[in-house]
Amino acid sequence: MARTTIAGGRGEARTVSRIELLVQSRKFWTGVLPTLALLTILLIDDALEWSERRFLTAAVADETAHLLTALLIITALPRRLSPVTVASTLAATVLIDLDHVPLLLGSNLLTQQTGRPVTHAMWTVALALILAVTTGDRVRSALIGVSLGVITHFIRDVASTSAGVPLLWPLSSHGFTIPYAVYGTVLFACWATLSWRVMPDSQVMMDATRPRDNERDMAS
Repeated sequence: MARTTIAGGRGEARTVSRIELLVQSRKFWTGVLPTLALLTILLIDDALEWSERRFLTAAVADETAHLLTALLIITALPRRLSPVTVASTLAATVLIDLDHVPLLLGSNLLTQQTGRPVTHAMWTVALALILAVTTGDRVRSALIGVSLGVITHFIRDVASTSAGVPLLWPLSSHGFTIPYAVYGTVLFACWATLSWRVMPDSQVMMDATRPRDNERDMAS
């Protein structure tokens, strides 16, 4: 297997294989992690569809899928987000579901007119963006992340609930839904985008694992 000499600590040089270089590559993991995220989401949804739903187990699984959905979408964006925006996106895509707490406690305060809490609507995104315009850079980055997190949450919700999401409340109480295939297509498009970005490293992996002609000759 081909090996490469790189500079080590204290000016020393060491020889490593191409596969080791590949595993240490940031682009390589940028391709591997989205693949794991996509497969995990699909496995979670398959389990939620066919298994008996216990509330706590289903809630943890669903929030995990929400988190991974947001991660896939924001990493596929053409512009790199700031750490503050990424953190607030991932937090918001999970924390938005705290609006289910009143219903769990026996109150229909947020669900009296709709099947889902009225905060599961685009006015929540609009409010975050309006506040972002009027604040400083750091808070603005966080609020932009909040809006992204809520949007990615809705993308999954409209595909995974039969009751629908009241996106246009208070203008309309209609619960919007989309086929799960549309949601799956969005996930696949994000995965494909990230995979395309790491194609050069994928070629390195193929070159590293392909037997060399001279190695074949020596083995024979």
